[in-house]
Amino acid sequence: MKCLLLIMFFTVVSAQALDLSPLFSDHMVLQQQTAVPVWGTAEPGTAVVVKSEWGETAETRADQDGHWFVELETVQADGPFTLTISAFNDTIRIQDVMLGEVWLCSGQSNMEMPLAGWPPADTVRHSAREIRSADYPRIRMFMAARSVAMQPKNEISGSWKPCTPETAFAFSATAYFFALNLYQQLDVPIGLLHSSWGGTPVQAWMDAEALRETGEFLKVLDALQEGDEKIKAYNRWLEEKETIKVPNRDLDKFWAQLDFGQTVVADPEFDDSQCNTMELPQTWEDTEIGAFDGVVWFRRSIDIPKAWKDRELTLQLGPVDDMDATFFNGTEIGRLQQNGAWQVNRTYHVSAEQVKTGSNVIAVRVIDTGGGGGIYGEPKQMKLFPKDQPEIALPLSGDWAFLPTAEFRGNTFYLFDVNPPDFYSKPDLPFVVGPHTPSMLYNGMIAPLTPYRIKGAIWYQGESNTGNPDQYAQLFPQMIRTGGRTGESGIFRSILYRSPRMITGLRLNHSACVKRKCRR
Repeated sequence: MKCLLLIMFFTVVSAQALDLSPLFSDHMVLQQQTAVPVWGTAEPGTAVVVKSEWGETAETRADQDGHWFVELETVQADGPFTLTISAFNDTIRIQDVMLGEVWLCSGQSNMEMPLAGWPPADTVRHSAREIRSADYPRIRMFMAARSVAMQPKNEISGSWKPCTPETAFAFSATAYFFALNLYQQLDVPIGLLHSSWGGTPVQAWMDAEALRETGEFLKVLDALQEGDEKIKAYNRWLEEKETIKVPNRDLDKFWAQLDFGQTVVADPEFDDSQCNTMELPQTWEDTEIGAFDGVVWFRRSIDIPKAWKDRELTLQLGPVDDMDATFFNGTEIGRLQQNGAWQVNRTYHVSAEQVKTGSNVIAVRVIDTGGGGGIYGEPKQMKLFPKDQPEIALPLSGDWAFLPTAEFRGNTFYLFDVNPPDFYSKPDLPFVVGPHTPSMLYNGMIAPLTPYRIKGAIWYQGESNTGNPDQYAQLFPQMIRTGGRTGESGIFRSILYRSPRMITGLRLNHSACVKRKCRR
């Protein structure tokens, strides 16, 4: 009997699961001099107490689903403080909490670009000097992980980082200079909620109800409702796959260790007749793959003339969006796997020992983490020729076999089977749902932030809507009026739109992005 009672006691204790959104974590900034929402989960019916070191307390009970929500009064900008949340015998202490001004920073690549830029082509002028001097620990950034969702989400992934020379390189450059300007003028802590995604249109950042009020994208919104079960089936299929999480740092080292079917698909003996074909060069968004982020292999056989035997060759592909590893007859001849490589023309050398007369196989693994993807340059850029005779080049543009081997969603790769390839037998979708789909980014990356009290928002976007400026002129004001529906003017209730006057010291080298309508 004593043993039974002991088991029952521990069962009760383990059920008291107090949890918070990642928004409420060490180094966070709360909006000063207002009532700030704090929320989380606990055992249904449990009393929850939120106590601040500045002297304010708020209490509530978790509802029948385990959710709880309070509003806590804040005082004038100051800190650091400790925030203590208690429920039954669970306690969470949040350290280094600052009170100050909180701003949402959202949009596409012009907001997403980090202070370090995207070397080698997209850079921020004097960024190295700026990063070395970026010792402003009272400026903090919460970077929301990329997320696409069918319905508005409550959860979001991310963490708060104080601005130091060790962390500033990853801060949004636009948001950093905006925050620095505020900090120097106001001398208060600044909190930045950074939620952006390169190459995305405004309609993806608006909630479905607001879009319907404009009369735009009604067919897409209806299709999303009607195809909800098919999309859920696809998501269930995806969730059964093995996954690889992308870390926050040391990405260049991380990319180098990935395989994504390399040992099978790069092999010249791999049977690519089971794969569909794609005409290259072009971005795969313009093909049957559609709005897809992830890993796609391209393969092509090419006949080498007898005169080329025992000669070193040069292989040119043009630019690859974003990263590639390239193989000739199963041997890797080069790779460019780093952030910012999407504009760089690929030129690799094939040693004479690798060349044989007759059929030779070229295999290219492309990793794309957002925006356009694929081998996308001009046909004349894709060619193979003896190193010392470029005038007799063999063209490589045309049909290539392709095989997607992983999908990238929310900082996670979902791995597909390679042999046989299961990408072609995946559950049918009414259309590809991705970061360009109306309402998807609002649901995944704005809705979870809407309860968080902010001073205003900065927005840097528009290139992805240049094809229809009249429509954008209607959508953008609607987003400001209704975004988030928190208060009379929504979460975007104070907008800075492409205002270089407020971004002191920032100069973006983004001409190539603009030429491509900012597919990034």
